[in-house]
Amino acid sequence: MIKLASLALMSLCLSLATVAKAQAAAFTFTQIADNTTNFSNFGLPVLNNSGSVAFRGVLKTGESGIFKSNSSNINTIATTNQEFSSFSNPSINDLGTVAYSADLSDNSSRVLTSNGSVTSTIATGFPIRQGSFSLGEPSINNFGTVAFSRVGFNNGFEGFIDTVASDGKTSSIKYFSSGTSPVSATVSINDAGSIAYLEQDISGRRNRISLINNNEIKSIAGGVNRTAGFSLNNQGTVAYGFVDPTSARLGKSDGVTNTIIAERLSSSSSNRVGTIVPGLGVNVSINDLGTIALTGTRDSRSGIYLGKDEPSNLVIGLGDSLFGSTISSLSFSRDGLNNSGQLAFFADFTDGKRGIFLANPVASPPKAVSEPWMISGIFVFGAAGLVLSKKKKSA
Repeated sequence: MIKLASLALMSLCLSLATVAKAQAAAFTFTQIADNTTNFSNFGLPVLNNSGSVAFRGVLKTGESGIFKSNSSNINTIATTNQEFSSFSNPSINDLGTVAYSADLSDNSSRVLTSNGSVTSTIATGFPIRQGSFSLGEPSINNFGTVAFSRVGFNNGFEGFIDTVASDGKTSSIKYFSSGTSPVSATVSINDAGSIAYLEQDISGRRNRISLINNNEIKSIAGGVNRTAGFSLNNQGTVAYGFVDPTSARLGKSDGVTNTIIAERLSSSSSNRVGTIVPGLGVNVSINDLGTIALTGTRDSRSGIYLGKDEPSNLVIGLGDSLFGSTISSLSFSRDGLNNSGQLAFFADFTDGKRGIFLANPVASPPKAVSEPWMISGIFVFGAAGLVLSKKKKSA
């Protein structure tokens, strides 16, 4: 059920800082949708390699829905009505097929796919009770295989990650069992069928990121009292981040080799690179070229950065002007960056405007610049999703 998943998917952001100056990258920007039209709010957008953007939006009429943008047109995939009461954030593949989950008015839930013309039900779930299961937010790959979590109660809470292929073939792997409280999983499936997932208990206190290859679960990172985020590419690399009150880490792993990009282990200057603010989270995306996008701060410049291994190229920053308004917060999803270096993101503005935008690289995607890193950030909860908030200056 989406309500359960939302407890585990509270809005987080990780900002990263360095002593080196940021290098500006050349981008143009496209406005996909904002709240000056018929929308009032947005979830985090997802992006495919064709440049199509899908997102969950709230209309000024009070309805919410799943929408897809192709160039200048916004198409409606589904809206709340007498049948549907709410939606998860969507996933989109390169063919433009959108996967999403929906809560229904009878308290059941469904995982669905739509190409804009035909909508198919992939799975149906029910409120958690003995012998029943609720469904989590789905992910779809380019072969049409949909992955999603399924949490239920069978003399104890248990959770599965299910896949349904385009030919109807199904598979399932159990990721926890005999729990005293439900543990949700946010999943991402790539074209090889590998699945990365973030496992969180209902309190959000325990987090673990794992990778499934050939039905074998490999733990990548995790801990207690940590906030976390991840992204999986088609090469099987997981970019991930963890932050807690005393430590922070940004890394990547293929399930065998774990590479640390940035880390702070304690308050001791000998055990850290940079500084950290307690209660942080992660906002990260990795494409098939290994380019990583993240929200961060470098040399007092906060914004969205791109780069291989060590993101150092500024895409857009807080305080910048975008379509005539000044940016106050920025965020994006784990599927926000494509192989062309385009990035779909959400922005809030000082004048109350908010919207979904697409950053388009003028030339080739930016290359990494190897520099020392510092880690910094703040935990923020908001309806629109992950946000990076600009601090007010003291009077």
